[in-house]
Amino acid sequence: MAKTFQSICEKPEKDKVGELVFETQEISESEKYLRMIVDSSLDGITVVDEQGKFEFVNDSFLRIIEWPREEIIGNYFMKIIPEDMNEFIYKQWDNLQKGIPDDFETKIITKSGKTKYVNVAHRIIEIEKKKKAVSVTKDISEKKKLNQLSKNPRQNIGNFMRMLMMEYTHMILRAISHP
Repeated sequence: MAKTFQSICEKPEKDKVGELVFETQEISESEKYLRMIVDSSLDGITVVDEQGKFEFVNDSFLRIIEWPREEIIGNYFMKIIPEDMNEFIYKQWDNLQKGIPDDFETKIITKSGKTKYVNVAHRIIEIEKKKKAVSVTKDISEKKKLNQLSKNPRQNIGNFMRMLMMEYTHMILRAISHP
């Protein structure tokens, strides 16, 4: 804020009201500006309370997890974690509660049951004297698929050749059956 509350109080009543209105408008504009940044982020952004319940999620996070907002807000973050990742995620949560920020890779489950891979960076901040976990989540599913493909190029070339042969066979059969 440009002026302190004390400096506003020292002015005549008419000036105080005008400055308070101006300060309120500045705050509103700053809030809109920050909201636009968060909402336009390509990465998911979340705020989770001390109990592990979602308080805030941006639209990108909802696109990543494929759950509607009303089924996420107020629910435990473990709702989207597959069972085989529970121990790892609980350990991450314990470390975070101790104030140890981290960046890690994990799996999530979408509403339809599809598994996705994500990278999560999180840290604890204090908002209104309460600890909150703020996280940035990036969908890395496609990157994981590409990495898997590059690990075994011979198998991938073989699969590609089989697919080409099948397509070629289908083309010949269509040409023969529809001269």
